[in-house]
Order: sequence, then structure tokens, then C-alpha cells
Amino acid sequence: MAGGKDSPGRGQWTTNDLARLGKVADSVIARQTGRTIREVVAMRESMRIRLRTAPRRWTAAEIQLLGKYSDMETARRLARDRSVVRRQRIALKIPAAAPRPRFENWTHEQDKLLGTLPDEEVAQRLGRTLDSVKLRRCRRGIPLPHPKFRAWEPEHERLLGTVADEEVARLTGHTLGSVRARRSILGIPTPSRREEAWTPEQDRLLGTQRDADIAKTLGRTINAVETRRRLLEIPAAVPWQPYTPEEDKLLGTASDKDIAAKLGRGLSSVTERRRKLGIPVFNQQWRPWAASEDALLGTLSDKRLARRLKRSCQGVAIRRQKKGIPPCDPKRKRWRPVDDDLLGHRRDDQIALLLGRTLASVHHRRVRLGIPKPQPKSRPFTPQDDLQLGGAPDQAVAERPARDRSPVTARRLKAGYCLREPKLSELDR
Repeated sequence: MAGGKDSPGRGQWTTNDLARLGKVADSVIARQTGRTIREVVAMRESMRIRLRTAPRRWTAAEIQLLGKYSDMETARRLARDRSVVRRQRIALKIPAAAPRPRFENWTHEQDKLLGTLPDEEVAQRLGRTLDSVKLRRCRRGIPLPHPKFRAWEPEHERLLGTVADEEVARLTGHTLGSVRARRSILGIPTPSRREEAWTPEQDRLLGTQRDADIAKTLGRTINAVETRRRLLEIPAAVPWQPYTPEEDKLLGTASDKDIAAKLGRGLSSVTERRRKLGIPVFNQQWRPWAASEDALLGTLSDKRLARRLKRSCQGVAIRRQKKGIPPCDPKRKRWRPVDDDLLGHRRDDQIALLLGRTLASVHHRRVRLGIPKPQPKSRPFTPQDDLQLGGAPDQAVAERPARDRSPVTARRLKAGYCLREPKLSELDR
């Protein structure tokens, strides 16, 4: 059959026939023009025209659901649009399942309650919803009442500085932090602690032990013990000695408490020395990373690798990030140099099928490497190729000479040929 010509009696597609596509049923157009329904559908789809279908009729069972549930729930159950359900319910004068309560304006007395009580209690007293009370309070700029906050009374403030903060907290019912903060805001100094007089027995203890141990024994501060010892010109029990290189090497190899006992120094002295040298705290569970362990980073998920190496998952993740190694994704294939060589020489869909990847993955990889899209070689159409245009679908015509569908469609439209689909009888053959 000559390309572009329809069967006798059908004729070419007229402007009137094309204008009716999508507005009239395909079966009606096929019957009036003497074509098959497939031909009409193919022409309409090639022109990207949607078929206007009549709205679905409401059944008695569907109408019975109106008003029993919300419009959204009814639309979900009936697979209809919410606006369609609402229009049908209003047309049948069916009330909504949960009618919206009548709105009542806020009075001045009701606004006075906002912020004085929790929103839940205000909503219960006024018979309003919790969201309505919260919205009204926020619009009025009223802060939320704090149930644990207690205002300071003048009688409570006069106690500040006269007794210890703990005693003020016990008497007033405020927290210790609140008492200290209030005293600091008012500029009231800390109540001076009454020092007990030093006895001869206590003086004889000075210099026999470390100041920290004596302070703990006597229930005094270290500064008080040190000041008393210097006032009496009593030398320290253990004079301070500079750290030797051998002692510095021991820092961080064990806990500060064990190092202090081993060196005969104070715990605070060992801790301060270790921090000054920038040595981290000893961790008995930590062990250095071996080269064989670093080589496994990124080859397995952090969770599996942590279980294999008997380390924490967080420790494996931190080590991998420090090394700049990306996480392992079992679903993601790494690009090899051999795979990159294929980019730009074939179409993306062919490379995706060849490598077992998605089309988007191939496209992103090619764009990231700056490789241009391969341009297909245009093959000139021969007279034999032109005879096939319109006689079969464009995809079938393109497969015979191994072309793409787009140049075949462009060639057919340029020549003015209409697409013809074979009849069912021809497909059965």
C-alpha cells in the first residue's frame, strides 16, 4: 500500500475530523469515517489529545455513604475527587458528617483567663477547643503560664544573703538555682561562712599530709589549709618537683588515678599536666587502628565492619570520615575506568542496559565527567523508506532500518502522511 494513503472510501483526515478528536467518542468517529477504533485512537494519541469521558454515575450504594463519613474519607473510599463528593452531597441536601460548630466571638472576660491557667483548663472552662484557645492566646501575645515558676515576694528577698542559699531554698520553696540567680540579680553577696578557730591539734596536722587530704579530714577548704600552713611557715609535706621526661611518657597510658599513685603525685597535678601536654584521657577500650583495618573501610557498611572488627559503629564511621572514604552502599555500583570509556560512544539507554545500571545513573555520570551526548548518525531516507511511512506505526518503521522513532515521526509529518494502524484481521494474520 502506498505510504500516506488510506484505504479506498476512507480518504484523508479532514480538518473537521481532527477537530472532533477528544470531543466525540472514538467509536463514533470510527463508525462515521469508516475507520477502525485503533486508527482513531492512534491519531488522537499522536496529536496528544485526551479523550473527554462523561462523569461516572452515582449509584444508590455510593449515595448512602454521603454524610456518614467526612467528604475526604468518602472520596477515598469511592475513588472520587473530594470536590465531586462535596457537590453531590450539597446537591442532595445531605448534611456533613461532622458539622462545623458555630463560632462564638471572644469576650473581654474570656480573654482575661488566657495565660492565667493552662490552655487545657481554659478550654474546658470556656467549652472551646484546645487549638482555639492556643491560637487566641498566641494572637494576643500572651505567654504560656509556667506552673513551676513562683514570683519572688519581698519577704523572701530579705532572706537572701542572711543565711545560706540552701536554707533560703528550703524556707521559701524555691530551687537552689533560682535562689542563687535571684541573689546575683539583686547584687547581694554570698553569705560569709563563719570559720571555726584553729585548734593546736589541727595545727600539728599541717605539713604531715597533703593539703587536700588535711582539708578533707578537717572539713575545711584547701585554700584555708594552705593559707594556715603558710601563715605558720610550715613546709608542704611533698614539695613540688618538675616532671621528668620518663614521667611524661607515662601520662595517658593508664588512668590519672593510677598514674598519680604510681608517681606519688596528686590526682589534680597529673590531670593538669596531661591536659597541658595535650594527651587524651586513657581509654581502656580504645586501641589504635591497624593498616589492615583501614583497608576495610568503605568496603562494608559501618555496622557490619564494626561487628567484624569488634569496634563501635560510631568509631568506624568517625575513622572512615577522617580518611575521606565514602560509605559503602551495597545497591550502588562503583564506576570503573572501563565503564567510563563507554560514555559518549553509545546512547545512555544502551550503556545502562549493558552495565546493568539505571538510565539516570548513566546520565548523571556522563554529565559529571563533562562528556557530551553522542549524536546519532543521520541516515538519508530512501524512496523505499518513504513508502513505508504511514503504513505501519512509527516504531515498527524505525526498527526495520534500525533508526530512532523521532526522525521517522518527523519525516512522516513533514511529508504529510497520516498514521494508519492495521486492522484486527490484519493483526491475526
